[in-house]
Amino acid sequence: MKKKFLQILSINLILTTFIWAGTGTSGAQFLQLAGGGRASALGGAYAAFAQGLESVYYNPAGLASLKQRAAGFTHSELYADMTYENVALGIPMSFGAITFSANALLSGDIDVTTLENPQGTGETFNANDFSFNISYARTLTDKFSAGITFKYLVMNLAEVQALGIAFDVGATYNTGVKNIRIGFAINNFGPDMRYSGQALDFQTRIADNQNQASDVNANYVAELFQLPLTFRVGMAYDPVNNENHRITLMADGLNPNDQAENLAVGLEYCYKDKYFIRGGHAGLLNEGVTNGGINQITYSFGAGAQIEMNNMGILLDYAFEDHKYLSNISKFTIGLVF
Repeated sequence: MKKKFLQILSINLILTTFIWAGTGTSGAQFLQLAGGGRASALGGAYAAFAQGLESVYYNPAGLASLKQRAAGFTHSELYADMTYENVALGIPMSFGAITFSANALLSGDIDVTTLENPQGTGETFNANDFSFNISYARTLTDKFSAGITFKYLVMNLAEVQALGIAFDVGATYNTGVKNIRIGFAINNFGPDMRYSGQALDFQTRIADNQNQASDVNANYVAELFQLPLTFRVGMAYDPVNNENHRITLMADGLNPNDQAENLAVGLEYCYKDKYFIRGGHAGLLNEGVTNGGINQITYSFGAGAQIEMNNMGILLDYAFEDHKYLSNISKFTIGLVF
């Protein structure tokens, strides 16, 4: 087992050398928006602590911890009247756990403006992005779990659209020493995407080019854009863990390909496995607590509760995220275990 763990760690370190090679720009930024109220309240430090449905947004290996069927929905109020929705269904099987999930960034109606009508033409358009996902995770030993997520991406912008695929892979390992867990994941690994659609079609007319024999159909070719590839490695530790109280400390080192590397930290207090208080910070490197982490998220906090009702568990979570430049975000999650 130790040899296998070292081999996997070595592979991840090799991949890290490519990811850490530099930063640039990327599209499909909705994939960077954290899903789930629990992990968001923890500053996104969820690579090693990953458990339950919310693992699908950070480290799919955590889905292997599912013991019962589970469903969850998260609603996030963003800036400029946009919303971000997450929905997931997890099913434990004899050969592992399978999860179906989807993410949606919804813009709402946006007014069409022109030079002649800067206040709007009366028409509207949308810019909605979707990710439809299927995940598989399995516990390979009593200490080691691995998981993978396949994503089908659909990005709409008025009359153009971009389609693509991406993968997440991850693993968690319990060292067996004071319940210290280690986790690592690669998120949004996939080929570049580009927009296409009727809005990019046009004609080169003979009236404009006398060398043509007739009007010619043509189209503009949009530039390729890369996905927001992110490598994360984390650690979680329980300094207190007894029948009534649990305190978990966690930290994730993150390096996205389009932003600076950073360190996210979180803390969760749990009372009798039913009531939770959480806090975190998305980025402690660079300029420290004032600069923020991915997408300039700074501190976060939240609370949760698990209610038993008719042989069913109901999970309620709330998270608040402070952003350095944009409006603050509130997230509400409701989950069912059945």
